[in-house]
Amino acid sequence: MPRARLLLLPLVSALWAAPAAANGRAPAMMSVQRGADGVVLGGATFGAALQQDGAFRWICEGAIGYGGFFDPQFERVGATLLASTFDGLARSEDGGCSWGYAQGDLLDHFVGGFAVSPGDPAIVIAGSGTLGRDNALMRSTDGGRSFQALAATSSARELWTSVRFAPGDGQRVYATSFTVNPGSNTLWVSRDAGASFTPLAFAPGGGQEVRLLAVHPGNADLLYVRTIAFNNDDSVQRSTNAGMTWQQVFTSPEIVSDLVVASDGRAALATRPSGLARAPDGVAFTRITGAPAVTCIDLRGAQLWGCGNNAPQSFALGSSDDFGATWTPRFRHSQLASVLTCPVGAVASWLPDPTSSDPLKASRSTAALCDPLWPATVQQLGVLPQDGGPVVQLDAGPADAGAGLDAGRDDGADGGCGCRTGGAHGGPDSAPLAAASVLLAALVVALRQRR
Repeated sequence: MPRARLLLLPLVSALWAAPAAANGRAPAMMSVQRGADGVVLGGATFGAALQQDGAFRWICEGAIGYGGFFDPQFERVGATLLASTFDGLARSEDGGCSWGYAQGDLLDHFVGGFAVSPGDPAIVIAGSGTLGRDNALMRSTDGGRSFQALAATSSARELWTSVRFAPGDGQRVYATSFTVNPGSNTLWVSRDAGASFTPLAFAPGGGQEVRLLAVHPGNADLLYVRTIAFNNDDSVQRSTNAGMTWQQVFTSPEIVSDLVVASDGRAALATRPSGLARAPDGVAFTRITGAPAVTCIDLRGAQLWGCGNNAPQSFALGSSDDFGATWTPRFRHSQLASVLTCPVGAVASWLPDPTSSDPLKASRSTAALCDPLWPATVQQLGVLPQDGGPVVQLDAGPADAGAGLDAGRDDGADGGCGCRTGGAHGGPDSAPLAAASVLLAALVVALRQRR
């Protein structure tokens, strides 16, 4: 089916300043990761589903600190959860019960991408992408509590789009950026755990947007990136020499959402909406016949986890022990057990002033923000009764009561991903920028409509 997509969605959504509201999308899982401890975290169009006490439980968007059509990047290391937002890096130290934004130079910036060091979780590298302000790669040495910009990477023309550590080499970090005017991409490489970066011009990226997909777990020089082209096609490029040269190994008119590479060199990727393709040699990808449409994937050891379409013959989250050939259903939307179970009065005590009147500096409570939205979520997801009890009925309420899946603090953004303009949310520049974004979006969509 013809698909229109914005090539430089960061530039378009950066202009959009209308308040976020219920996004109206069908419930779907958008990302998944299984931690070293076996706990699974799924990012969804309605927030996050986190395993707790043997069940998947809900964290709403408002607690995390975003809303609208945006789908954050999530990372989890033990009890610490991280998520990219338009206001900075959202962070929880108590398993998702309380949240705050990372302080320092990253605060009030759109986070284009971030990564946690595989060898030292105290080190986190993030890239900002806020149009109209200086952006930079930023480094944290306290687990993401605060960030300091790397001065050598600071520029108002640079929009950071992705960051990846090499899984087997905590010293190697890759990042990508898009340069506004003339419009070019750069691959940045660090060999000192993100303390400094060296830029490399990305030759295959002319007229495209580039995002990192994966780095080989045992070979830090072998990496994959996704390029988003003007002709609407996504392509996957592979480098075996740390980004000096590239080989195109896959192309699709669909969005390439994820790619994983195993220690033996096998690779698998997911496209939305069709599903998986595999390459035994990491190069020659072919579709898996008869497999469910898995649209996101994560690899932990020898086991894949993936997102399904929640159809009766499929799943919302599933796992595979044969690299995607067959799948075991693990979770359906109707099995969401409850709001995340949290201690009374949970607060992000790591923040300098958790009770600040400034929402960018204050603690947010999952219980306080998500509990009132649970009845609406039960109805919208068709959640089954727990322990034989009745399904909660939704009482008639205010006109917007049905916005349970996406209600929360206004993010000032309605974009799927990308950067936002500088300035306070809902400020005097919001209306003209929103109008401009509508015109620009219409123009770009028209130019990119497939024929």
